[in-house]
Amino acid sequence: MHRSNILVSEATSKHLNISMKNYRSFLNYKKFMDNLQWSLKCCGINSYKDWFSYDWYDQMKDYEWDPSLYKRNKKEPLVTDSVPLSCCKSGSCISNYLLELGTNSINTKGCGKRLRRVIMLSMSAYLIIFILIIIVELLIVRFLIKQNNYCGNHRSGKKTEVRHIMSVNDKFHVSSASCQLDPEESDDEEASRNTEVENLKMDMFK
Repeated sequence: MHRSNILVSEATSKHLNISMKNYRSFLNYKKFMDNLQWSLKCCGINSYKDWFSYDWYDQMKDYEWDPSLYKRNKKEPLVTDSVPLSCCKSGSCISNYLLELGTNSINTKGCGKRLRRVIMLSMSAYLIIFILIIIVELLIVRFLIKQNNYCGNHRSGKKTEVRHIMSVNDKFHVSSASCQLDPEESDDEEASRNTEVENLKMDMFK
């Protein structure tokens, strides 16, 4: 877990750094940083002062009205104490001359920690959902296995009953022998009956 935190921290810092460098040149990076700062209520990577070291605005277009630009020595590096308007707490605020006028109207905390927190929470949520899906699938498989075993046992039980019945039928001649007459006695009675029938026929013809 600690290793993943380090990787996420490095990745977010790198991406934010690239976005701030290309804020003025590429519209996609500008939209990303503005949306991020608006939604997370943050400014910069670690703090709002991170914007001071980036050439994120067009000096001639955005700050041509600033008289200090003409008074400063061109050899001296231009230090800008301003931030994008997306750092404002509301729709409009004082985003220039922050060292002189203060930072009461902007968000001063950086976006790095908040973005990392959002990413880690998202990863944790996805991990929990993944584990829950695995548990549900295991429960379904276990239920299907039990159902299959129950059906198999039920069928084997029916086969046992049929075998039991067949075994009784196999022994049925033994149990029913007491209901049958002796074969020899039955033959004698039939012979005597035939003799009587023949005697009656002879008497009728006489």
